Amino acid sequence: MTTLRIGLVATLVGLLVLGVAVAQKGDPKKDTKVVLPKVVDGARADLGKLAPDFALKDLDGKEHSLTRYAGKIVVLEWMDPACQYCVQARTEAGVLREQPMRLKSQGVVWLTLNSTDPELDGGKPETNKAFVKKTELTTPLLLDADGAVGRAYGAQTTPHCFVINEKGLLVYKGALDNAPLGKVQGDQKKVNYVDAAIIDIKAGRSVATSDTKPYGSTLKYRKTSAKR
Repeated sequence: MTTLRIGLVATLVGLLVLGVAVAQKGDPKKDTKVVLPKVVDGARADLGKLAPDFALKDLDGKEHSLTRYAGKIVVLEWMDPACQYCVQARTEAGVLREQPMRLKSQGVVWLTLNSTDPELDGGKPETNKAFVKKTELTTPLLLDADGAVGRAYGAQTTPHCFVINEKGLLVYKGALDNAPLGKVQGDQKKVNYVDAAIIDIKAGRSVATSDTKPYGSTLKYRKTSAKR
């Protein structure tokens, strides 16, 4: 009987030690944290690679970063309130009147960025605030005054869109859709590339169309010789 008790005690002690060891080690899948490269360190965006992280403030002074939205699908949309393509997209019949909110209801984060030279009308805070009020913009509008984030991502036009998956990988870059100013050329079927990319991500498959040519107005960056 004594031997049996000793054996039981030894077994219990062994299980306790094992449990502590496992608890200390943790689940490697849960403990693994993706560390994104940073724009401030010179990182550049490449398809299939980790998206460069940044820290930009919206018009209310609230700071946003990719790290803040870790584990979520993130859409980056470059825009300029002086761009006719951006204005049309947010008119009553425009695709961006409903798409960002629809995706938000699905857990997707949509960030609107403006990298236009602040010396130009489209880059001025007051112009952007007026645009937000007029179009009832519901997405955070981040001002990238020195253009560092836009250049890091290679944003060329407004609009220009980028989609980042839950793992922090850039999986789509290019046009919002194939309908500039809401019009599809010829007999093409209308395709929203951002929606299509997100559907592929949620289905657990590679994004079928990951790179398209953006349309719109040329993004007017601040000249690099200007003081920052």
